[in-house]
Amino acid sequence: MKVVSVLLLCALGSYVAAEDSNVDLANRLQALENERVQLEAEIQLYREKAKHLLDIFRDVLHEDEAPSSSSDQPITKRQLACNTAASQIAFHARLASQKVFSSINEDIAYDVVHTNIGNGYNSSTGIFTAPRQGNYQLMASAMSTDGNSTDIEMVRSSHYPFTICNTHAGTSHSSMGLCVAFVTLEENENVRVRHYLHTNQTLAGGKYASFSGHLI
Repeated sequence: MKVVSVLLLCALGSYVAAEDSNVDLANRLQALENERVQLEAEIQLYREKAKHLLDIFRDVLHEDEAPSSSSDQPITKRQLACNTAASQIAFHARLASQKVFSSINEDIAYDVVHTNIGNGYNSSTGIFTAPRQGNYQLMASAMSTDGNSTDIEMVRSSHYPFTICNTHAGTSHSSMGLCVAFVTLEENENVRVRHYLHTNQTLAGGKYASFSGHLI
């Protein structure tokens, strides 16, 4: 009887172990199935992305093969150089000799012209006329003679305030003043440099007094 009981217990244990093993195997199979479904979904997504990229690539190839019109032709180096030269505007002039101001607001005609690209500067009047609308850098320098001060300002013909900048050169020997401005000018707008504040002031000439500017 004891032998039979032992055999029954062994058989029951084997059955329970087999059932547990079957449950574990079923769980593993279900997990693998879930992973397979997820991988198939990801593969399909990558296929759609690859197809989209291939369509874009084909469109680019088609555009490259299409004949270009005359307006799409590349610009040659010579054409680029000509276009750049045509767009340049710059001037630089200096005062040939010392000038004594007998009145206030007297224009200064810088009469020695070194550069006048675009022909915007007039050495007879000292006026720069902007050939076209744009942003310009302008500069005027002044140096006083010994014992005399001088004051100059840069003014524009329109757009208040008319004074762009001003500078003062003191009474000490070779005192210098510098007026620098960045300003937007309209086409055909005038800019000039003039003396202001006091009469009988003296502006040193030569290389010390100059008026210059360029299109930025």
